[in-house]
Amino acid sequence: TAGFRQGDPKLQQQEDILGNCPQVQRMLVLAANSQAQVLKASLHAYQRDGLAGCVFTKLDECASLGEAVGALCAADTPLVYCAAGQEIPDDIAPASASDLVAQAVKLARQNEMLGAAQASA
Repeated sequence: TAGFRQGDPKLQQQEDILGNCPQVQRMLVLAANSQAQVLKASLHAYQRDGLAGCVFTKLDECASLGEAVGALCAADTPLVYCAAGQEIPDDIAPASASDLVAQAVKLARQNEMLGAAQASA
């Protein structure tokens, strides 16, 4: 990733340089545990320059996946890789629909158990 915030002049310089390299595919890296508005704003800001896809990070830190997946679907941006952990490259893998669904179900069950525990306390 470029490591620059949107609007940073250094980001535009880097994108201009990479724009001259047709073999480079642009991927947007998003923290999947971000708020929906942050995800949507990032996708909007970077999508206009032609994204090949998105990489979700911090899947291991999510309380749910709905906001992140919903933002990608609304932006019609493919999810290419997912990362769950800080040990790169070991913790990054190609995106898999079945793995995402399994993770979403796991998180939903954890949230249900947490809600039930809080209700009984």
